[in-house]
Amino acid sequence: MKKNPKILICGGGTGGHIYPAISIIDSIKQKLIQLNNPGCFLFIGSFNNPEIKEVENYGYKIKKIWISSMPKKIFNINTLIFPFKIIYSYITSNAILNKFQPDLIIGTGGYVSWIPIHVAYYKNIPIVIQEQNVIPGNVNKHIGNYMAKKIFISYKQTLKFFPINKTIITGNPIRHQILHKKYNKIKICKKLGLNPYKKIILSIGGSLGAQSINNFWIKNINNIINKNIQLIWQTGKKNFNKIKKLYLNKKNTNLIIYKYIKNIELVYFVSDIIISRAGGVSISEISIFSKPVILIPLPTSAKNHQVINAEMLYKINAALIVYDHEIQHKLLYIILFLIKNKKIQKKLSNNINKINKPDANYNIVKEIIKLL
Repeated sequence: MKKNPKILICGGGTGGHIYPAISIIDSIKQKLIQLNNPGCFLFIGSFNNPEIKEVENYGYKIKKIWISSMPKKIFNINTLIFPFKIIYSYITSNAILNKFQPDLIIGTGGYVSWIPIHVAYYKNIPIVIQEQNVIPGNVNKHIGNYMAKKIFISYKQTLKFFPINKTIITGNPIRHQILHKKYNKIKICKKLGLNPYKKIILSIGGSLGAQSINNFWIKNINNIINKNIQLIWQTGKKNFNKIKKLYLNKKNTNLIIYKYIKNIELVYFVSDIIISRAGGVSISEISIFSKPVILIPLPTSAKNHQVINAEMLYKINAALIVYDHEIQHKLLYIILFLIKNKKIQKKLSNNINKINKPDANYNIVKEIIKLL
């Protein structure tokens, strides 16, 4: 292996692409330190995207390119400037790669990874990708079929989308603070201001929040907290200030509102039931804690991948589903049904635990070290 190998990582737009990238790099870094060969790591992200702050929070350097997803409207300012973004991003990515001289590039999906990986391919830099969902996104699908040396996937159902000779089922990489902490429910509840002897519901809408789930809670929150059930509600950035004003003066100890939950592993652990979007990473993290979950797939997810993720779990009795258009008339009933039914909770917990792959980080790093 080369001394101090240089690794470039790209992927972003949402936590579903960012956190696998961070998990992989943390694991590679640990392994290289064990081999007494510390490497160099650099991320590429897009201006104003959440990966910029998250990557920096984890102590890694990140370079920015000016790229976004393709505009959906034909006639607007974003459509006019989009070609210039592509040209600028190619020039910037080429300059970053020329200066950093990576030995390997890792892509975890999203439009952010498209251009840097193309530049790396034409420079003959080895490429690996990691796909989080059952149905791969367009970027990963194209790169996996034509450019990647190795493809790491989470589910066997994804095998049909990639060349089998270079595709490995590893599971989703999980952040180290989720995998490697010992937990005490009473201490965590005390820290969070919760009662460990009351039921706890966790509601998360993905890294960007979820308008439809937030609207549900605005209308139905009293039907939960007035029954002496505790709710941890992650609103997302967009709605947080509005929601906080609505409930600021209602000092109900059964309600905790967060814009973003930094120590997500703590609230996963203490929760009795989780309500979540159906991104691949969220599902993998919930499976680590074997929690009964109600999945509300994002209806606008690319290629409907969240619906497919959720339905896969539903078929093996590992999750309940409430579709986005059903939230207002169905979700409350499902929550109250599940909170009372310990037998169903246990069944869901046992079955979601079966998809748990805690060795994903190790297996991905093992293959990457071979390439280095």
